[in-house]
Amino acid sequence: MKGIEDIRRRACEIEARVHVGWVPSTTKTGERAWIRGRGSGLQFLRELTKWMRDNEYPAPDDLPEDLREQVDLWSRAEVDGSDFGEIARMNRTQARRVLGIEENEIKSNTPSI
Repeated sequence: MKGIEDIRRRACEIEARVHVGWVPSTTKTGERAWIRGRGSGLQFLRELTKWMRDNEYPAPDDLPEDLREQVDLWSRAEVDGSDFGEIARMNRTQARRVLGIEENEIKSNTPSI
């Protein structure tokens, strides 16, 4: 249905303009979410590395709740392509390592929007 696809595409374009500079992701239930503020960029990496011991990340349950939520969002961050830099891709990779998720698991479980 071309009309519905056009509406969906337009909604995504508007959403992207409103959230410029924010990183798109999805929640565990597949709802759209945006990473911004404290959870974005280098600040996320710095906070995550504070919890490392002997070059190992703690179990997700050992992290504070707000950081655990950020790890969860970063694990599904949509940072492929040229819109996002290497730091965003590093954040996603590190979050997936914390959660013990393999790359192919994410691709097969990511809902399409």
